[in-house]
Amino acid sequence: MDKLHAMADIMQHRGPDGSGFWIEEGQRIGLAHRRLSILDLSERGAQPMHYANGRYSITFNGEIYNYVELRSALEQNGARFITGTDTEVVLAAFAEKGPACLQDFDGMFAFAIWDALECRLFCARDRFGEKPFFYVHTQGMFAFASEMKALFASGCVRPAPDMDALVRYLAYNTIVSSAQPGQTSYEGVMQLRPAHYCMVSAKGEMRETCYWRIGEQRCDDRMEVAAEKVFHLLKQSVSRRLRADVPVGSSLSGGLDSSSIVLLIDQLKGEAQTQNTFSARFANFEKDEGRYMEAVIEKCRVTPHFTWPGPDELAQRLGKIFWHQEEPFGSASIVVQEQVMALARQHGTIVLLDGQGPDEMLGGYFYFYTKYYLRDLYRRDRAAFHRERAALRAVTGLETGVGPLMAFRAFFPGLANVVKGWAKKAAFLVNPEATSLQPDLWRRALALEDPFRQSASVEGQLYQASFSDSLPQLLRYADRNSMAHSLEVRLPYLERELVEYLFSLPIEMKLHSGWTKYILRKAMEPLLPPEITWRRDKIGYEPPQRSWLEHPVLQEKLADAVALLKQEKIIRKPVADSAWRYLMVAEQLRFAKGF
Repeated sequence: MDKLHAMADIMQHRGPDGSGFWIEEGQRIGLAHRRLSILDLSERGAQPMHYANGRYSITFNGEIYNYVELRSALEQNGARFITGTDTEVVLAAFAEKGPACLQDFDGMFAFAIWDALECRLFCARDRFGEKPFFYVHTQGMFAFASEMKALFASGCVRPAPDMDALVRYLAYNTIVSSAQPGQTSYEGVMQLRPAHYCMVSAKGEMRETCYWRIGEQRCDDRMEVAAEKVFHLLKQSVSRRLRADVPVGSSLSGGLDSSSIVLLIDQLKGEAQTQNTFSARFANFEKDEGRYMEAVIEKCRVTPHFTWPGPDELAQRLGKIFWHQEEPFGSASIVVQEQVMALARQHGTIVLLDGQGPDEMLGGYFYFYTKYYLRDLYRRDRAAFHRERAALRAVTGLETGVGPLMAFRAFFPGLANVVKGWAKKAAFLVNPEATSLQPDLWRRALALEDPFRQSASVEGQLYQASFSDSLPQLLRYADRNSMAHSLEVRLPYLERELVEYLFSLPIEMKLHSGWTKYILRKAMEPLLPPEITWRRDKIGYEPPQRSWLEHPVLQEKLADAVALLKQEKIIRKPVADSAWRYLMVAEQLRFAKGF
């Protein structure tokens, strides 16, 4: 019981509204839970929760957004409920269908159900990995938690940084490894992969299974039909994600994705209701998005709230944010996001809808267009290539060169990727970031699997960004930053039916006439201000990081970080372009030593 209390106590921020503990009579399993009350705020919603005369016991993190519909179907089949929670719906669904129940869930979740009759533990994680599930598995022992620090606090594993992950980050600026998707930045700590479940026997034997993946089906809907369906599916997703017994608000960045959610919420809410939006602004910065935010605010009934983060917040919050993130994060934009979450909580908002997903699924970054889509067109449709190249130039001003290198990449994409990997490995031999490493770590970095491996097609790139590289990291940042302030983030674009439909659409509906995310622009055009729908640039929460790092306190932190990395025999000499990475690795070392 002491270990369960230690694990729950260190994650109090994830659930400040109560705690619960349960140990099976046979002492084979114990469950702990920290509660953030969202549905059925009464004590009936407390966890661990039991079902079917105690056969099933659950600890559940997340939300099942379609629980109302599932509950109705389960009641028709004879199920009876005593709470208004989605947790009890999960238990009833599992009791009826077993692992197949996962196919019915629209939600974000990580949960574990102990089956006392079968003497086994069923663990599952949502399709995209919105909610975390970390575990330690040794002979005869299986421990799991929503954060790695809980595992460290239990004493079942020591917080030792994984040196391959550390070197990969310093040398290649790569946080995740597509070749090792279940690994983390710490030795011995694994994560249940998104869209997977596992069965763990009472003896500690574990078997992991994938329960969902994007299929190969292709849709032949016309553009107008597809846009209407995208609008309908997104609106349905937003509607479900507004279900809560606590205040719900939204994040507004001024871009297409978050603005669409804000305006859909405005449409769904009653006339007497006002939506609270939360945004970050940057004083005297050319990439501040205030004018786009104002265009949305003027069009609907919202009460806007703004935070103005600067280098002081970065200097003061860096260590605490890393404590919550637990692993290196990409840039100071994560600090900005954390400040938005803090702002929402300060104004009593417990649930926040946000816009992650479309940039990866619909090619929102221009490199999808320039590096992959045009290359594909050059190979299969030269007339379309010239048409799209000209359109992209007209919309963005971007020029795409045409020549032998373009032809080589277009007609031999697989070989071009291999050559690109070789070239980058060769460049690694002399690049400053690599040669700053200690010799043994330099050799270790050189021996790592190719960190530059990429899909040869634009469709493959969108899939990789959505399920392997970019989006999984964004989901991690959002979960840790929100839960740091006992706040839940919900992501409407990650509704299963919507995602499956988007991936079934031809690439021409996503990258079209020089525009990225074209089908979403067409879907939302009747609702959005034109300056948002047909906005030409792409920013997001991008702070002036370079100037922030010149802050005296951050310069002092950087000097301390370099000294620590030298002391730990990680680097020989600092390189200016690696400053952020030095800060991150130093924070990781301090984090690990804190247990």
